[in-house]
Amino acid sequence: MKHFKITAKGVIYYATCPCSKIYMGMTTCKFKIRIREHVTGILAASSVTLEEDILKPKPIPRHFRQVHHSDPLGFKVIGIDNVSLDLWVRI
Repeated sequence: MKHFKITAKGVIYYATCPCSKIYMGMTTCKFKIRIREHVTGILAASSVTLEEDILKPKPIPRHFRQVHHSDPLGFKVIGIDNVSLDLWVRI
């Protein structure tokens, strides 16, 4: 397993929850900021209804709101690889 600095950008990662669902992602910001964004989103989801559009584009907060009552306990993020953002092109 590779180790990544928490300040690294371009980290490909997966996130898991207590029910073993897996989310794959890649950071364009610092790894620690992306993790914080996920946790903040999970906590903020508790104050909105499931039907609100704000949760539709955010699969992790939506899942934690629906299944785990917006409790981030058990949310784990693991870095898999690191890519150069200079080569990354959005299509």
